[in-house]
Amino acid sequence: MPKSKTGFDIEKLPVFSPQSDFVFQITEQQFQEINLIFEKMHREIQSDYQFKYDLLRNYLVELIHYGQKLQPVKPSFSVMVNAPGSGRPSGTVTVSDGAGATCAATLPATSCSLTSTTVGSNTLTAAYSGDSNFAGSSGTSTQQEVVNYLFTGFFSPLVSAGTFSHPSNSGTGNLGHAIPIKWSLQDGAGNFLSNLNTTVLLEAIGNPSCSGAPTGQATLLYSPTVGAKGGSTFRFSTNQFVFNWDTSTGVTSGCYTIVLQLNDGSALKATTIFLK
Repeated sequence: MPKSKTGFDIEKLPVFSPQSDFVFQITEQQFQEINLIFEKMHREIQSDYQFKYDLLRNYLVELIHYGQKLQPVKPSFSVMVNAPGSGRPSGTVTVSDGAGATCAATLPATSCSLTSTTVGSNTLTAAYSGDSNFAGSSGTSTQQEVVNYLFTGFFSPLVSAGTFSHPSNSGTGNLGHAIPIKWSLQDGAGNFLSNLNTTVLLEAIGNPSCSGAPTGQATLLYSPTVGAKGGSTFRFSTNQFVFNWDTSTGVTSGCYTIVLQLNDGSALKATTIFLK
């Protein structure tokens, strides 16, 4: 994207530097804020607004700046001298997540930037190297670091997912036809995941108000133990999970909130669709 289109040289931004931190953990609130931008992009690309690509470029720039403000995990540590000893330790402290990621800092620093790529809960360990006066030592964190999948979806014909309490609105769908539910998952290293068992639960819950958290009856669409229900199918293709929800039998006209639960412990993903 040339400078004339964005107002700045994108290649000189810190987030695109080879020394940048490439994996960030985001909070639920940050997820909602980022998801909102993607929802606006999805709606705009389908509009007939004459200058929609200028607007989409602005949304992209907003995402870039949002990414620049994110911070990597920065575990803090301290090296204390046990009584009756005294003095100031020197040397280095190395922090490990137990899954291959490490960062190190030289005392008197009290933190380093850790980029974990393995999905799951990790217990951090800080190891002090020791110096000519003090022996090396180590300790573990009292809180676990949690790394989630990078979820992207839902893809067209649905829109980007919201949360269970604030699902996105995917408009209308044709009752009696298959409704494609598509998404992708990447691990912390950016590798696409293909295991269907990353999905713990996929269900459609009646939503009489067509907005907000669903309150109606839940219909199981998929779980690892029972597979895809009815005439629905679930597969992995071209870096995407593709679930085709068969609505030809057992489904009546109305609003349904499609809810996806992954096995990484992240928040539920949800979108509402009106079948008619």
